[in-house]
Amino acid sequence: MRLVQFPLKNLIRDERCQMRVEFDEGYAQELAEVRRQGVQLPAVDVFQTERPRGYLADGYHRARAEELAFGPRAQVLANIHPGGLREAILFAAGANARHGLRPRPEDVRKAVATLLTDPEWCQWSGREIARRVGCGVDLVLRLRDQIAEFSSVGIGQIGRDGLRVQRNGTTYTMRFRDMTPQQRRAAAQEESAGHRDAWRRDLAEALGSAERHALNLGLGAVLGHVRQALEALGAPA
Repeated sequence: MRLVQFPLKNLIRDERCQMRVEFDEGYAQELAEVRRQGVQLPAVDVFQTERPRGYLADGYHRARAEELAFGPRAQVLANIHPGGLREAILFAAGANARHGLRPRPEDVRKAVATLLTDPEWCQWSGREIARRVGCGVDLVLRLRDQIAEFSSVGIGQIGRDGLRVQRNGTTYTMRFRDMTPQQRRAAAQEESAGHRDAWRRDLAEALGSAERHALNLGLGAVLGHVRQALEALGAPA
């Protein structure tokens, strides 16, 4: 890696490297004012295999601030990494968690979904994907289940604000803002009665196991909740 002044005109701002669902122009303007006062912002990160152009992997707001402050012919301080588009995408997936404007939940889901829909990266463990993105492993596992549940043909494709998937022959977009547990429940309600019966049996078995463990551990409060869940499910307590 080397630190250089990189011409803005040579930046490749590929949408696939932008992990934020929405670009905050107001934040870029604030940074531009800081630059006009002579304060140097942290370097952006660029991946380059052949000069003079390179993929912008991290620092979209900083690059825009430089442009607003000094014009499109200006240069931006940049860390130059060896690599092309794939290396830039992988770097970008975890960049927002490391510094800068705090990522929104939908930004984190977009980064996770980017790795989960890649033929190579999707084979990584949930823990490894979570480490790369800088999020909890539970989120990775939940989104992995959702993508598998909603997509009936192959893997989805990442769009600007959502994941395009196919279900029952229909293509639609799972918006990153909506990829929540509520969406999974909605999907479950659409399934056949046969599937719902199987899920009910699985849940009853899991609750029965939890009941036994709570008894063995003497966790009365937990035992009460488990039995309430069993009653709500219609299984014997």
